[in-house]
Amino acid sequence: MPRIAIISGSLQPDKCGVAHYITRLADGLVADGAAVTVLTDRIGALSTTHSFGVLGAIEKWSLSAVPRLVRWVLRLGPDVVHIQHSPPSFGYRRGQLLLPLVLRLAGWRGPVVVTMHEYGMWDVKSRFVPEPLIRYVGRLTESKGWCDRESLFLLTLSSSIVVTNDSHYEAIATKMPTLSSKLVKIPIGPNVTLAPCDQFEVRERLQKQFGILPTDQIAVFFGFLHPIKGLETLLNAAKHLANKHVPLRILVLGGQESLSFQGDEARTYAHHLVDQARDLGISDRVVFTGYLPATDVSEILQVADLCVLPFNQGVTLKSGSLIAALAHGIPTVATRAEAPDQRLVHRQNVYLVPARDSNRLADGMLQVLSSRELQRALRQGAIELSKDFSWDRITREHLRIYENTLHRP
Repeated sequence: MPRIAIISGSLQPDKCGVAHYITRLADGLVADGAAVTVLTDRIGALSTTHSFGVLGAIEKWSLSAVPRLVRWVLRLGPDVVHIQHSPPSFGYRRGQLLLPLVLRLAGWRGPVVVTMHEYGMWDVKSRFVPEPLIRYVGRLTESKGWCDRESLFLLTLSSSIVVTNDSHYEAIATKMPTLSSKLVKIPIGPNVTLAPCDQFEVRERLQKQFGILPTDQIAVFFGFLHPIKGLETLLNAAKHLANKHVPLRILVLGGQESLSFQGDEARTYAHHLVDQARDLGISDRVVFTGYLPATDVSEILQVADLCVLPFNQGVTLKSGSLIAALAHGIPTVATRAEAPDQRLVHRQNVYLVPARDSNRLADGMLQVLSSRELQRALRQGAIELSKDFSWDRITREHLRIYENTLHRP
């Protein structure tokens, strides 16, 4: 089995979905016999204990951290280096984009695999170089497969490129056709594992804890609080349903702070949501639970009637919240993305509504809550689709990539 060095911006699963993904992947690789060391920052290295090795290789991410990280890689001597690229986990710094180049210059000749958890977020800007010239040079280097304006050498000097969804695959393949042969699509897995529970006891506990009535239906939002998640739309939809006297309680399961949204900004936004619920007169219908352990989230997903994911840009299969909902078989109402994943089929495995439209969101929620037949179809479709996102399958596909890159000339 190969020895894998995984490079992660940070390893704080309670603040980052990508960190949770890396933890689950590394656990699976170790269970299958691989030796795994995660190189990360010192805060992430102290976050918790794991079945794999964790090394706090740097203090914080910057350009000067790259040579130090490369020295650690050369010292460890793994068979494969796997970079997990997510801008928030690297503090939105760009130094890690040079890692494949600096590794090669330092004498590393092993394969470098990169997973692009985000793509389409950045572009090169300069106060000193005219923008038309940047675009011209960028298009030239991208067409040749030399360098990418967004990822610099991260894609072009990697042996294999893992993407987690259709939109990232199409974006990279269209922009740089020469990289198409390196692209591999592997979805993410659920960030909450199905936990055994007595649903009657859980429901009774929720009634006592949050004042839910036996006649109430429960809708759940699951994920970190963030302005892009469409929570204002959800609160307005809750107001529409309250005006129709629908007996519904909404549980917002998610921490205030994440690596992409933290500090005073995150706390101010959380207060804004509470204030909006109060101003709409629905404070008694909406509960903000804060961050909950994965077992608690799983139990709530199993007893809730509905999951609602009203993201402003629409929901795709790179959403850990959606994958968790599918794995739990909960009927889910979600907003339609501009480039929807073909596997998300309206009324078959998810109920899709337009983004940023509280009236249509409320209508969709009511449609699902009012139809046992539709609920049954969505549950069955979700469970069937979730089979594609098992961690066993994800681990096996990664091991196959590592083996292929090791044997590639």
